[in-house]
Amino acid sequence: MKIKLKKLEFPQKEKRPERAFGRRKEKPSMPKRDYRKFFRCVLWITFVLIFSGSIVSIIRTIRFDEKLNDVTDNLMNEVNAFYEEQEIQESIVNTEGAKKFASDFMKQYYTWSFGEDKVTERSERLSKYLLNGLDEQAGLHINDVTCQSSVSGVSVWKMEETGSDACDVTLIVSYTLKEQVKRESTVTKTNEEGGEVQEVVTKMVEEDKGSYQKYVVVPLCTDGQNFVVSAIPYIVTAPTAAVMTETDDEEAVKEQEDNITFDETLTIEVTGFCETFLKVLTSGSQAELDYYTGANADILSLTGIYSFESLTDLMMYEKENSIEVKGTMTLVEASTNATVLLPVEIHLQKQAERYVVQSIND
Repeated sequence: MKIKLKKLEFPQKEKRPERAFGRRKEKPSMPKRDYRKFFRCVLWITFVLIFSGSIVSIIRTIRFDEKLNDVTDNLMNEVNAFYEEQEIQESIVNTEGAKKFASDFMKQYYTWSFGEDKVTERSERLSKYLLNGLDEQAGLHINDVTCQSSVSGVSVWKMEETGSDACDVTLIVSYTLKEQVKRESTVTKTNEEGGEVQEVVTKMVEEDKGSYQKYVVVPLCTDGQNFVVSAIPYIVTAPTAAVMTETDDEEAVKEQEDNITFDETLTIEVTGFCETFLKVLTSGSQAELDYYTGANADILSLTGIYSFESLTDLMMYEKENSIEVKGTMTLVEASTNATVLLPVEIHLQKQAERYVVQSIND
């Protein structure tokens, strides 16, 4: 029996490629990289950043605009408030509203009728024009007046600013007075017997007392919209209007009260001089008035306008080289015989053993 033997084959080692003399070994080739995905990512990131930045900028711009609008609105409000304040201060002299208000008031002021209720009826008409606390008849008391008054015309002569919210309106008012007079007439009547009888009949007849024209100053104050009569109106001599103002400075009043004098002799002396001066002011000539004023004060005679009755509620204050007298003077209006109550303030100075009036209601 023959046994065949197979030739065993062993794995051969790979032969290294022979390196040629002088040649470099070749590197294996690398696969190419694709950068499109990278650039796409960078692009999207950049887009997102730009978009986000735009949104943030828009939000900041809106907030800035809101703040800018707030600042602008506040500035405009301040500017408008300033101009409104200036208009309030300047509109007193220039506004037609003040003229119309003063004219309407003056028509009611010099209008009243016959009858027992004339005072009440006139006071009710005046109440809507007067400042609270002011005399309900506005200084012109018609209780004892027996005539009737009707206004025929009112015109504005001038306006003068006396403060940031106040002015004096000088009006020219024309009015007519009528009075009731008893007239007796004889009437022939037939009696029962058929004869004629003369009978005397008495009737009340209205007669014109006269037409008058006055220059009246009406002090007004305003809150910027509405007007009100702030003080008692007063008559002045045409064509120059006297300046009459009121001061409410509490410190000044307190200072004056601290300097009040209680010298009885001085009080009697000053009171007598003031009463005499007011009598001359309302009944004397300009030459007589100049004696009391030293011909230096710009004070005009009121003769023919008022007649002096009395001086009450007198208070005196001693200042540097002068005496200030305050009180209430009772006058009678010449044309209507109505009683007028006016506050008075007289500044005196002693010169050469006598008093001289420096100013009145100034």
